[in-house]
Amino acid sequence: SRPAKSCPRTADCSTASRTYRRCSQRAEVKMLGILLCSALCADGRGAALARQPSRMSVRMSSSVPPPDSAPAAWSSMRSLAERVRTLQSVEVEHLMAFHNPKLGGFVVDPQHPHRVSVLSTCNVVRAMLTNKEPWAKVFGADIDVDQMLTALLDAQWAFDPLQTPVALAGIISLQAGLPDHPKAHLALAHTCLSVFRSASLDPPDLQLGTAGVVDEHSAAGMPISRAALLEGREALNVGALVPGEDGRPPPSAYLRYQCAHALCELVKRAGWQPTGDAYLSPRMGEIRAALERAAIDAYRSLCEQMALRAARADEGSDPVRLTYDLCTYYEAASVLQKSTGIFAKPTRAPKVNLKLTAHILGAIFALQKESGLWPKGEPIASRFPTRDLGNSFVFSFDMLGELLMTIGEEQPALFREHLFSIERAVSWAESSIVESSGTAAWYAAREPDAPQEMPPGVTRGWRSSHLTEAAGPLCWSSAQVYSALSSARCLLRKLSAETVLSEFRATRVSERSTRLFDSLMDSEVQLAAVGNGGGNGEGDSDSLKRILLRDILEPLADAPAGRPFQEVDMEKSAKFSAILYGPPGTAKSTVCEAVARHLGWPLLTIDTADLLAAGLEQVAGRMTYIFEKLIALERTVILFDEIEEFCLDRSEGTLSMESRMLTTAMLTQLNDLRRKQRCVFFVATNRITAFDMAVTRPGRFDMILMVGTPSLKARVDRLNAKLAGCSLGKQDSELREVLTGVLKDTWTSELQFFNFMENEQLLNALVNAAAKAAAEGRTPMSLFAESRDIITSLASRIVLRGGARDEYVSSRALSRV
Repeated sequence: SRPAKSCPRTADCSTASRTYRRCSQRAEVKMLGILLCSALCADGRGAALARQPSRMSVRMSSSVPPPDSAPAAWSSMRSLAERVRTLQSVEVEHLMAFHNPKLGGFVVDPQHPHRVSVLSTCNVVRAMLTNKEPWAKVFGADIDVDQMLTALLDAQWAFDPLQTPVALAGIISLQAGLPDHPKAHLALAHTCLSVFRSASLDPPDLQLGTAGVVDEHSAAGMPISRAALLEGREALNVGALVPGEDGRPPPSAYLRYQCAHALCELVKRAGWQPTGDAYLSPRMGEIRAALERAAIDAYRSLCEQMALRAARADEGSDPVRLTYDLCTYYEAASVLQKSTGIFAKPTRAPKVNLKLTAHILGAIFALQKESGLWPKGEPIASRFPTRDLGNSFVFSFDMLGELLMTIGEEQPALFREHLFSIERAVSWAESSIVESSGTAAWYAAREPDAPQEMPPGVTRGWRSSHLTEAAGPLCWSSAQVYSALSSARCLLRKLSAETVLSEFRATRVSERSTRLFDSLMDSEVQLAAVGNGGGNGEGDSDSLKRILLRDILEPLADAPAGRPFQEVDMEKSAKFSAILYGPPGTAKSTVCEAVARHLGWPLLTIDTADLLAAGLEQVAGRMTYIFEKLIALERTVILFDEIEEFCLDRSEGTLSMESRMLTTAMLTQLNDLRRKQRCVFFVATNRITAFDMAVTRPGRFDMILMVGTPSLKARVDRLNAKLAGCSLGKQDSELREVLTGVLKDTWTSELQFFNFMENEQLLNALVNAAAKAAAEGRTPMSLFAESRDIITSLASRIVLRGGARDEYVSSRALSRV
């Protein structure tokens, strides 16, 4: 990355060289820096660039508005999300206008309904997958997934570089894997070779490695894909030419991404070791080689473009190439990192560099036009053998959707500074809806010779901005807009949630861990005689940890990330809210933290201070403000800690009107939060009897659980754990038996009322007494008497004494699940 030794303007080119090194930092593109510097010297731009070192950075960020005008505030994000939701509210209605129920697929234009469009159907499939909840209502009734898959496979395929990978990704999504079909097999081979750009199709001998996977040396030659391509061509009687054949050019950035994305979709669903698939298993080595080539080519292209962009101050920047090279590099590199340990050698693909990714995103959004769209950029392809797509360009919403889905889903923070650009794109979508008369179903049902009549229904949607002729909406354009809107709404939801978590100082959880939950001392839960689906009779009891595992942790921990719980089958058995009551010192807050760590979710705590932050006079408004933000959260554990003053019993004659109104408002807010079923929330209290009856009635909370003192079994296990590191000599077993007997003998009278910290103090004293007795050679009976004395002494200082103990005993039967 240094200027050439013969360069006469080394000093003049230093700025370009330094900028380039920051962008690339890779040996693979070292020669590009030399060529760049030589080019600058040849036309004299190096000196001009050196005199204006700050111009690049200004122009690269010119589309990012000042902080006060960007919709980065939480209320602005929620407003933008509502606009997106409004557009999405008619998604199913709009796209179903392109559906031909007889054929089971989607058509490009409703007025030409007799041929299923492979690209349009695949784009609709992607829109369905990004917005599953409304589409779930039409599955089975108006749309049959199996029929759609059959329609795709039965449709006429051109097997060109555009249709093939898009169709492959579509059928993989519908099948949740690779269908056992000749077209699917040919499409996989065609896609691998399109990325790999191999001109020779002579199939060499195959060398299979372990587990039936082609070894890495053989995979570099793509022998299986080449053999499958030749076989598929002959069987289906199609051309299916790949780059390198008959002078075909290398794939564009767009086509390379479509190929890499299809292969990534296959790997995500089948895994790197599809042991149950005899067809896929030997092909994973070649799929890996193809993805490596895609990631490396995309990375090199990015480095070249960013270097030229920095050196020429935005001249010649292509948003299409930048977008699809970035998506290819990010997605392929991410998937390839998961292959480590499966293959003998680590992947050659570059690792994901978030700083470089953020820098490229800034360049892409800097090139956005005022209309919210992007310039045409690189064509999809120069020519196809079967279809004239030489003048076809990428629709801007396809670009935006891929960025948001590929990168925004995992790294939403990278898009926070570009929300203004996303808002401009949404404004274009709001103002650019077009319509035409009739739907595909109506045109398909109309008799050819029937008299012309006004077609019922209207088809609404979008048309690519690159199609200059005035006409109605197209299916693929409309589906791409809706996919981008779904990804934008998901992004806004995540950014809004992140804003709320930061404002209320939530505890972040980097990864799931059961350590804290496993270390909790369990307690017994005495269920009420009549529960809401809980105990089967009077006196039924269960374990607190067992209830939490069964009703919250196991169902929700298995729910796929990124999907609303309403879409998950296990949602019916999951519980989302609970009141945790019990005396002080029983680790109610720790239980909530353990649940959060077990799920891998952040923990947000709301207490009285948060509700009174704006003053006593503004508490009602503050309550509305807080819950409005809490409802926007998802996959978060929320703890309302000791908020009894806002849920007081309204039947109390001494209660003021303001307190009664606060209780009513709190009940409404809690009910709204519970119905969303996006978060798990707990209300922790020491005084459940102070709550209004409406708070504890069945249906208000999913569960009411007493977090009591540790159970006898938990205490014995804890004692044995402490004794494990202590040697008691010849009387080891007898002394251990004595201590266990003391705990059992005093359980009913005293021990059951020791909370966690008091129990720790007691067990430490008992272990010390046992060690001392063993050292002095005293009899086990002397230890028994001493242990009883220790328990009696400590019992006089515990929290649960007198009236507190009576209240504790009487409240045990209030639990229900």
